[in-house]
Amino acid sequence: PEVPQRPRPHRLKPGKTHRTAVLAELPEEQRAFAELALQGLAAVRTRVREENQKAAAENRPQMPEPTVMKMAEELLPKLRVAEWKDRAEAAQRQLAQLDLRDLRSVVASANDPIVARDESTRALAQELTDALATKQDEELQLWYGDVDAALAVGRVIRALRLSSQPPKAGVPFPADIAQRLI
Repeated sequence: PEVPQRPRPHRLKPGKTHRTAVLAELPEEQRAFAELALQGLAAVRTRVREENQKAAAENRPQMPEPTVMKMAEELLPKLRVAEWKDRAEAAQRQLAQLDLRDLRSVVASANDPIVARDESTRALAQELTDALATKQDEELQLWYGDVDAALAVGRVIRALRLSSQPPKAGVPFPADIAQRLI
């Protein structure tokens, strides 16, 4: 007999509200570098070098790399906080059907020193941390139930497959279910 399967959780789909607001505040000439800064300072450095090589080939003035890098470093904290807020608010909205991995990644990224330093993120980070603990416990109970249900109808291979994919790493398997699985 078939064991009903749970629907797959949804992946996180963050908006861009805060990020767009931060980018809108910037002067037009800084926006391109600000968007690149979100990919990392190495991306900014590479882009500046490429643009300088093109400028040198066309006999145009080159951009001063240290100045552009300093500007990108100054913009990065605001941008990272804005990007985290977008992800966190999306996680908060989608919490009921959100994949546990995505929620963990949002909570883990709240420990970033730049994000943790910002006053506006602390309360939201605490809410998401509490929600993560609750959701992990719920998922763990559902996992135990799924393995138990698969064993109850004789679907041993399915039970073994499920038993190898716990929702939280390092969780001890209950002895009674483990004995039945053996």
